Amino acid sequence: MDSRGQGRSTSSSSDITYDLMTADVIGLLDYLGITQAYVVGWSDGAIIGLNLAMNYSNRLIALFAFAAN
Repeated sequence: MDSRGQGRSTSSSSDITYDLMTADVIGLLDYLGITQAYVVGWSDGAIIGLNLAMNYSNRLIALFAFAAN
C-alpha cells in the first residue's frame, strides 16, 4: 500500500502522524477483509509495523521491522 501522501495515495489537511498511518493500515485490512497479516516494514513502514504490534497485536501474524528510527 502507499502511505498517505505518497505514491498514488491522496493527502489530506490532517497532519500525517504514525498513529494516522497505522489507522490507514487497519482501515485497508478491514476493507479487504484481512483479519491477520504478515507485515514487513522499512523506515516509516517499520515504525508503523511497531505501532501495529503495540496497539493491534491481534491483527499481526508476524512483523519484520527494519531501519525504524
